[in-house]
Amino acid sequence: MSGIEEVIESTRVPFSRSINLDKGKKLLKYIAANLPASISFRCEYQGSFSDHDEGKVLEYPGSIGLVATVIDKKGASDTFVSFRADYGPSLIAGIVFSSVPGWDLENYRIEVRQLWDDVRKVVNKYFEVHP
Repeated sequence: MSGIEEVIESTRVPFSRSINLDKGKKLLKYIAANLPASISFRCEYQGSFSDHDEGKVLEYPGSIGLVATVIDKKGASDTFVSFRADYGPSLIAGIVFSSVPGWDLENYRIEVRQLWDDVRKVVNKYFEVHP
């Protein structure tokens, strides 16, 4: 496996099923409680309204996203963003931590790599507990 493939595999946390924004917030709360960690986050929603015949306004669902920073009790921290499901822009399919172009896995601090693994384990547990 090449360096970039290792980084991609280490930083991506795909979900076993896609979730909506409300469930995404519940997942963040679960991570904070079970890691344990502090998480600051921003929810993003983009939608649109369109005027149609006879004064009817239709709402078109848009895309959603989460951006979060995790700080564990040992002081390790990193930021992740959600990625969308291919079949539904209003569903979150997983998260991906920040990465630096050109860096191999060894360039990242061990504490940060451990944080990625710890979050992955908690996320996997969340989907086991909340089928």
